Amino acid sequence: MESPGPAAVATPSPVEGDESSHISVVVRCRPLSEAEIGNGTQDILRVMDRRLVILMDPGSAASNDYLRLDKSREKRYAFDVALGPEVGTQEVFEATTKPLVNAVMQAYNATAFAYGPTGAGKTFTMIGTPQVPGVMLRTVEELFKRAAEVPADGVRAAASVRCSFIEVYNENLLDLLSPDGHELDIREDPYKGVCIANVSETEAESSAEVMELLRRGNQRRTTEPTAMNVTSSRSHAVLQVTVERREANSQDVM
Repeated sequence: MESPGPAAVATPSPVEGDESSHISVVVRCRPLSEAEIGNGTQDILRVMDRRLVILMDPGSAASNDYLRLDKSREKRYAFDVALGPEVGTQEVFEATTKPLVNAVMQAYNATAFAYGPTGAGKTFTMIGTPQVPGVMLRTVEELFKRAAEVPADGVRAAASVRCSFIEVYNENLLDLLSPDGHELDIREDPYKGVCIANVSETEAESSAEVMELLRRGNQRRTTEPTAMNVTSSRSHAVLQVTVERREANSQDVM
């Protein structure tokens, strides 16, 4: 059976034109792996109308399971957006974090996170590879693109992009951009509010620099082989991007 996932959840901006909601749930369904195909695993997942995920009846009820005999076991699940195995990462980006960029450039906070079982494709979707960049890099590319645009009023603004990359493992926070990967503490700041103290922040001037930060940080993540993935990430990773814009001859920062 092909499992749906991972699902990316984004806030606060709406997805695909739904302006009534500030939280959207998007599911990306992965194809069967080579091992699953070799084992004769049956693909029973279907996606309809970019919103509905259908798990077909496998048609193999036990002979003594009288309660389920002659009854369909088909399951249906509705999401804000449902994407099938044929959909590429660019389409995932356009359905999830691209709509958030406008909000970020207007000084709103936005969050996207991926969840799903081991082997669902979370790391591939979010970080990707040099050949197929993930949602994180595509989002940063869009941020750089928007920051370089001249607004309608013609007033240019200088923009800076800073990144931090954190691992959450066994209830500990580790700095993935620090050479020693030191532990971090959550503190309450009178100006920033709740924040992570002494986390490394690196200013980036291009998406290529961010990709290098992700590659370097991802190598420091805690991994452990599982039946589904020999290099499974055994932790949560958080990429935090801070964008500051300052108009010329102004001290105000947005």
